[in-house]
Amino acid sequence: MRRGEADCLSPSVLSPCCARAPITPSKWLAHLDHNMGIFTKSKVTVDTSFTAKRRWSHLIIAIVHFGFAALFGFCFYDRFWAWREEIAQVETSFLTPDGSNVNSGGMVWALPSLVFACLGVIRIARYALLTNRISKAKQED
Repeated sequence: MRRGEADCLSPSVLSPCCARAPITPSKWLAHLDHNMGIFTKSKVTVDTSFTAKRRWSHLIIAIVHFGFAALFGFCFYDRFWAWREEIAQVETSFLTPDGSNVNSGGMVWALPSLVFACLGVIRIARYALLTNRISKAKQED
């Protein structure tokens, strides 16, 4: 590959680094097929060994996200939900029997819990998608 030609591989526009016409998507995919061995001109093939490793990483990261969601959910329960009636009555902070000072700001712990739960659900969906893609690729072979 000539110097500066790598910047010209974008299939959308003509790069200022070269004076030739833009590469069409079919030529771009053929170039990727030659260099990486992953794409073909007609369809995207699945490298099952690499995809299987990615699939398990999605599952492990989902478990970590659900763990953080549970941790922040427990903080939300402990700092706000268990004492919500008492906090509403006094409208300020409230001292629990164990000496903790809780207030209505404890409801903020629900936000990171929901964010991590959503991230975990997204990772589980990606895991299911990759599992489905691998099973289809094995059936085609």
